[in-house]
Amino acid sequence: MLRRIQQTLLIDRTLFYALAARVWQAISGPITISLILTFLSASETGVYYSLGAIVGIHVFFDLGLSNVLISQAGYAISSVPNTASGPNPDFQKTFQVASNPRLYELTRVSERWFIGASVLFGMTSLVLGWLSLRDVDNRFEWKSVLVALVMLNAVSFAFSAAQAILEGAGKREVIYRFRFYQAVTGSIAVWIALSFGFKLWSLVAAAAVQVMWSVYLRFFYEAKFFVRCRNPESRTTDFSWMRDVVPVQWRQAVMSLAFFLATQFLILIVLHYDSEVAAGQLGITLSIIGAIQMFALAWIHTNFSTAAFQHGSGKGEQAGTHWRQLAIVSTSMLALALASLVIVLSILPLLHRGFEVRFISPWQLAIFSIGCLANHLISIQALYILSQCARPLTLASSIGFLTTAIAVWIGGSNFGITGLLAAYSIAMTCICLPLHSRAYLRFRQATREDNG
Repeated sequence: MLRRIQQTLLIDRTLFYALAARVWQAISGPITISLILTFLSASETGVYYSLGAIVGIHVFFDLGLSNVLISQAGYAISSVPNTASGPNPDFQKTFQVASNPRLYELTRVSERWFIGASVLFGMTSLVLGWLSLRDVDNRFEWKSVLVALVMLNAVSFAFSAAQAILEGAGKREVIYRFRFYQAVTGSIAVWIALSFGFKLWSLVAAAAVQVMWSVYLRFFYEAKFFVRCRNPESRTTDFSWMRDVVPVQWRQAVMSLAFFLATQFLILIVLHYDSEVAAGQLGITLSIIGAIQMFALAWIHTNFSTAAFQHGSGKGEQAGTHWRQLAIVSTSMLALALASLVIVLSILPLLHRGFEVRFISPWQLAIFSIGCLANHLISIQALYILSQCARPLTLASSIGFLTTAIAVWIGGSNFGITGLLAAYSIAMTCICLPLHSRAYLRFRQATREDNG
């Protein structure tokens, strides 16, 4: 049935599954939120989203490597002769890993790196969780939930390398199809757990489902791919992790750290300086905004590996034109969706007064939306540069995000949610975006001159 819908809409299968996952989020999100509002108290909601924020620090331990791996794998496959006859013969090609020692080395080192990073992620998440939630009432059973949640997320994080390699090697449809399955089954797991009174354990149920899909993809569905990666015909290659990956990765790592500090502590700041109720208000609103942002970025992420392939094949102009079109569509969708959300939050209190204490106010959301749009534009610029395996705009990004992080901490600690959201938007719009855009335009000009 899904394939018939995709053929009717005449869209790429990868984009279809990416959009299907976002549509599912749009459908399932209100159901999940209604169940949270029904089965969790305002304080429990704050703990629920605080736990999610704690395991969300995997963004820091990724250090931007996932996108680097997609880009590097796209470059590796661009050297393989094309044997495909499908709708996109430039990228959908039959690929023999045995003849590509560059991809073998990339896979071998990256999987080891992510296993080590997952261990560090688990240890750090436990410490951060204990420090953040130590004043929370023990009746919420947050300690056992925290341990189980961190362990499952650490296992899931360890599979990030395999998924990035698969996506970069041309198996985009497989990756996005499995992510769609994860989204559907994860939501159902949360619904069942909440409905049966498991409360915070619903987070653990969703994490367990994600791990099961990751294990199945790596060791069963795509097992042959990785077997060939481990047994190439020739392991002689001019690829060097230190030369080809590290110069890009360390810059991505610095940027990821700065971005992490600017965006991933919002709920925990409110939890520390305000209350569980306020953290719940922000958390439940951010969950909706996050789904909207991911939907808007679907057009960008599903074409990132294609852009890397086009640049690797010397089709930079074609990649640039396509990317600009994607950026316009993606940004317009985000702006429209955020404006619609402001209207919805304005109407909800008219339907039931209880909604006033479960979400942030519409005008607070309107302020925060400005910063979300600025962050979206920065992400589009950064991904386009990375698709060329070029060095990221480390200095501009780091200064902008670190400034945002400082502003957020000052605003949140002194003026609560309103100060935090206002500080985020002002710093993102007035400092981070101008700095990044200036460096981005200089990069594009230099690229044109080199190619001219």
